[in-house]
Amino acid sequence: MSLTIKALDLAHPLHQAADATTAPTIDHGPLEERLQAMRLAPPQSGSLQQAMHHHLHHHWQHRQQVNHDWQDQSPYAQQRRDSLSKLTGGKNIAAQYGISIAKPMDAETLMRGRELRTGNSADAQYTRSAPNGGFTEECMKRYVKAGGQRSDHVVFFNSPNAVRQMMSMLGNKFTSPQPKALGHGLVALRLATEEQADLADNFVAMMGARPSPYRVAEAELRPTPIAADPTVNTHRLLAKLRGEGSDVKSPIQRLRDIPDNHGHAALAHTAASAVELLVNKLESEPLHRRHQHNPILANGLKALTQIAEQLPSLHGDSHSFCAGYRVLMEELQVCLAATRPYTPMDYRQAASSHLAAETLPKGLPPAIMHLTTSGMNAITQAFELASRMTSKHGVDYARTPAGDETPVYFEVDLPRRFIARGAESNSLFATLNLSQPGGEGLHKAGWCVDDVIAATDKRLQQQNGDEPLCLILDSTVEKPGDMSKLTGHFGEAIAAGKLKILACKSYQKFASLGSSKVMAGGIGLITNNDPYGQVMHKMLNQTEQESGLHNNPETQLLSHMMQLPQHEMALIDKACDNARFVSEHFFHGKDGHSKLAGHDSHLPFITFKSEQGEEKLNHFSASLIAGEQTEHSAQAKEQLSPALIPTRSSFGFPETTKSTMFAVDNNKMLMRLAFGQETQAELTERFYLPSRLMHEEGSQFSVNQATTLINELTAEALKQQNLSGSGQSLAQKLRQIAQAERPMLTEKQRLTASPEQLQLSQGRDEGLYSLNKIASVLNHTAEQLLAATDLLDNPCSGPDREPLETALHGMIHSGMSGVSTPVRQRILDLQTALHLSDIKHAQSDVEADHALQQLGSDLSLYPNLPLSLNKLHELPDAVFKRADASQQEQLITSLFNPLDHESQLRLVEGLITGRQHPELVSKLLDTLSEKPVSAGAPSDRTQSHNLNSLLIRQRLSTSAE
Repeated sequence: MSLTIKALDLAHPLHQAADATTAPTIDHGPLEERLQAMRLAPPQSGSLQQAMHHHLHHHWQHRQQVNHDWQDQSPYAQQRRDSLSKLTGGKNIAAQYGISIAKPMDAETLMRGRELRTGNSADAQYTRSAPNGGFTEECMKRYVKAGGQRSDHVVFFNSPNAVRQMMSMLGNKFTSPQPKALGHGLVALRLATEEQADLADNFVAMMGARPSPYRVAEAELRPTPIAADPTVNTHRLLAKLRGEGSDVKSPIQRLRDIPDNHGHAALAHTAASAVELLVNKLESEPLHRRHQHNPILANGLKALTQIAEQLPSLHGDSHSFCAGYRVLMEELQVCLAATRPYTPMDYRQAASSHLAAETLPKGLPPAIMHLTTSGMNAITQAFELASRMTSKHGVDYARTPAGDETPVYFEVDLPRRFIARGAESNSLFATLNLSQPGGEGLHKAGWCVDDVIAATDKRLQQQNGDEPLCLILDSTVEKPGDMSKLTGHFGEAIAAGKLKILACKSYQKFASLGSSKVMAGGIGLITNNDPYGQVMHKMLNQTEQESGLHNNPETQLLSHMMQLPQHEMALIDKACDNARFVSEHFFHGKDGHSKLAGHDSHLPFITFKSEQGEEKLNHFSASLIAGEQTEHSAQAKEQLSPALIPTRSSFGFPETTKSTMFAVDNNKMLMRLAFGQETQAELTERFYLPSRLMHEEGSQFSVNQATTLINELTAEALKQQNLSGSGQSLAQKLRQIAQAERPMLTEKQRLTASPEQLQLSQGRDEGLYSLNKIASVLNHTAEQLLAATDLLDNPCSGPDREPLETALHGMIHSGMSGVSTPVRQRILDLQTALHLSDIKHAQSDVEADHALQQLGSDLSLYPNLPLSLNKLHELPDAVFKRADASQQEQLITSLFNPLDHESQLRLVEGLITGRQHPELVSKLLDTLSEKPVSAGAPSDRTQSHNLNSLLIRQRLSTSAE
């Protein structure tokens, strides 16, 4: 048999694995594992068929889990908490599962698509400065249990040392403060008035003195020891992760095989190294022997293996890949919390590599990183050390010989004013790389390590007397070679005692490898062994010991990530590449594209001016509804899809995020994009059209302009590829374009590459991305139309309908090759809404049935693509009843099954109350009744599910009477 292959598009709906409605079990006994192995065993055939079998199986297995997550009564994280809490000694680890220290601000209101849901009641928009109500309530419960009153004005700290530090700076602001220890890492401070409590809470945020969310989430203040289980063998599970005894590549190797030029390579390689490091650590003695029968470790390893096996099959879709990566990080946390393999010395040895001591002269004391609660806590400690070290207590901002002053993160000035008070100074503050790029009307563009060196050299030359100069360096955003260049340049000055360096780093950015699971920082001292250096070392050691941070559960995961500094650099490099790609291809200010406010090519950020007057809004209009003009206005920043670019504090996440902040050198508001690990195709979908709309002077956009632009993009792509397209439908043209722009395969790849390798060949960051540009236009149009009006309330027969229908039909029936899942979902959401409107407002049964047929035709091309449109109740029951069984099943699969369990129940209850959909309700009840619950789920969940179905049937019966 001969095959003609250009590149296998496994993202095409025809190649997607079938979804199922149940999740694979997480816990397997030996017999179940043998059965699972038989299921996994590919048919006895050639290597290509075996590889295809394994690739599709892992993709199918992941979709099973996702379906179960959304159709069950609790998300994946809760299922994992239920599983862990049943094990002796597992309650605290279960309670901490899913914690994020910086979740998206709109996480509850946006449906980004169906993926495994992780989360915890202790999650916060940003733990240091904006903890959530659940976090504060848990602290208050412990305070009340210890004898406090809910009416007290109380603020919670992470250590007595933090309370003392605040009192030393602000003691005169408080009347009779009363601290009370509530357990390790949690101190309550009762104050006299609400105003004093507000001041103290602001200090907590500034200092990074917030209690650890892991400590607050603990279910047992005195944890039950983990009980060994002789039936468990973690050695076998570790060997499976390494791929021992299998003809199939290990998940570690499959993740490593993702080529460097693929969009998700940096994240995949980070995952591979993180898992491999865990395996190596746990296979070392005495850990290997000590935890052979650890049931919580076994539980975590099974879940870790499962997601590690699935992750390589998810590359090419950031939404799925990043969600899977988050789950992998959760399971790493479980395994590390169950074994606690790292000591404080392990952290120090790994973290201190940041200080690049290898470039310093011989004979200097070790350069050590000390653990702090956050980057701001590290900076605050550095100001305190510097102000106490010499007779001059001020701290100056670094300034180059050319007069350029260091850009400074906006929160830094507050502790400087509180602590480093004094007109004279022996200390200098500088930022290595700022998380806010410079530009016209902003601070100096391109500030980097060379400017820090120039400014410090200048100050050293001006230094008088015997006291040394102390350089306080914010080194949170670090590029490869930065610290080596700095320490290499100043080695002699450090050895001579003329210069001390305090390097302050926030670990919740790129250093946490995109996990957003650790609120911590580090402060490192680079000095000689003179009396000043000895005192500084002593003070840092004392503060670190008093804080007790090494006892916090999350410090194990932090220590693990500190062993992988090369991946921190790789993630930063990929994010910088993405920022450059977006800056150069979209926000360049030419050919109708808008211009950004700031971008430094060596940093992963771009900024825009955020404030607009009413006369400078972006206006959207449509003539879609018969006899009506739909209009919608919004600010420039709102042209970015909230579902694709979430709002989130901080940066360094797998996904690109946006946030609003003050410019560092004036009071103007900026919107910052902090880039993640997406592919260039996905970045094109996110930014192509917004870059044509986000003009400072405002913009106009309409459905008519959207369809015109789609036709122009199609014609341009055909011309670039020397294709005629004459006499072809839009769908045919787009299929031709996708095929022509797909990367060419070599003869060797064509004959020998596995399905996974063929799919990877499509994900290379290279190409023209014509379909992604068109998808960007349709995604934005869909979001605007679905947000501005309820299309189902009126007939959609206005003048924009026909050209919009042509564009949607053409894209959908082209196969949408290379288009990401969330954008496919939004395009199908809009088309589904239009078809439902046609059905609802049809003038005859023939018209309604024809519209239903068109809807079924579109949905059948993407049988496994869940939609977010909760509009099934708009379908007239008579139309549903006339549909054949396959059409009915398709509608339920696409429009009902994707809803979470509670939404399904509410929808059915609403239909019953309306008494207009008996046929539809009957089918939906059949679906609910047939839906099984996972083997690992608690029995009460099964009973609750069956009870809900029974109650609905009873209510249906009552309604019928």
